[in-house]
Amino acid sequence: NVSQFENYIYISSNKGIDKVHKSIHTIHPKLNLTILDLKVNYQSVEIKDKLVLPESKNLITIEATAADITGHYSHFQYAIDQEKYDNNASNGIINILLNKGKHTLYLRAVNTNQIPSELIKKLQIEIIVPFYKETWFYILILGVILGSIIHIYITWKSIKYKHIIQQKEALDIQRDKIMADLHDDIGGTLSSLQVNSSIAHSIINNDIKSASNLLSKIELQSKVLAERISDIVWSMRPNQEDIMTISSRVI
Repeated sequence: NVSQFENYIYISSNKGIDKVHKSIHTIHPKLNLTILDLKVNYQSVEIKDKLVLPESKNLITIEATAADITGHYSHFQYAIDQEKYDNNASNGIINILLNKGKHTLYLRAVNTNQIPSELIKKLQIEIIVPFYKETWFYILILGVILGSIIHIYITWKSIKYKHIIQQKEALDIQRDKIMADLHDDIGGTLSSLQVNSSIAHSIINNDIKSASNLLSKIELQSKVLAERISDIVWSMRPNQEDIMTISSRVI
């Protein structure tokens, strides 16, 4: 039987009566969680507060308990990155699959009255990935490819422009040579025309046949001269930029 009088609670049993002050309260022991086993991809590793693991080893298994001789320990809870303990490890073992990056794992014990311990166990776990899987590496490769394409294009344009310049220089040289030859030819033809005209003029009254032959020769020379002048005019036209065109014109 239990009864209360003033500031005391009286409990009676077959062995007598116990008196307890009503201000007494239950003291819950602070359960300190201990990690018994730490596994990475089902392989046990050294238990420490910080782990750095490759991307291929991101499955973490933790077995933990709280040393409690009073029997108040029930299970433990855990949270990842934020202290929101929504996960319970009722059998004392948890399996966690982590993504790349840095993570903080929080663990705490829970007693039989479902009251969590104030003592928090923390594990720092970093999952790293190979550099060739990082975003910056893809950006770098893309930059190298684009840079190479631009370099190839600029080089091609430079070679093409250089080829055009060389071809133009070759055409200019050939055109200058042709014009020099035509000039010499025209000069000789004009001199011959002048001589023949003078002779024809002097003998036309005395030797009509010889004068007629000279006039025929002058006519032929005039025709040739006209063709040479036409060639000079043609060669000075800016759209005649093809070696084959010049060659065919000369022929």
